[in-house]
Amino acid sequence: MCNVQFPQFRQRFQAEVRPLIPDMFTCDAYCPERPDYYAWCGAQRWVTDQQAAGTLQSQLCTRKDYLEKGHDYINEKFWRGW
Repeated sequence: MCNVQFPQFRQRFQAEVRPLIPDMFTCDAYCPERPDYYAWCGAQRWVTDQQAAGTLQSQLCTRKDYLEKGHDYINEKFWRGW
């Protein structure tokens, strides 16, 4: 069971988050119908979009790359500019 499937999760979340947000902004929590599947669907959509754009390979790192080049390589490749 995912956290968002607990009873009254949405209402409790909004009640706790609302005081932290300025009144000029709206606050609404979205709970997908199948939260356990929702992240997978987002990842699938991202991969499909990257494949369509022809940029998927530049967004990936193989285990071999990691073992050969190390953690610093991953940081440089994916977090440069953040």
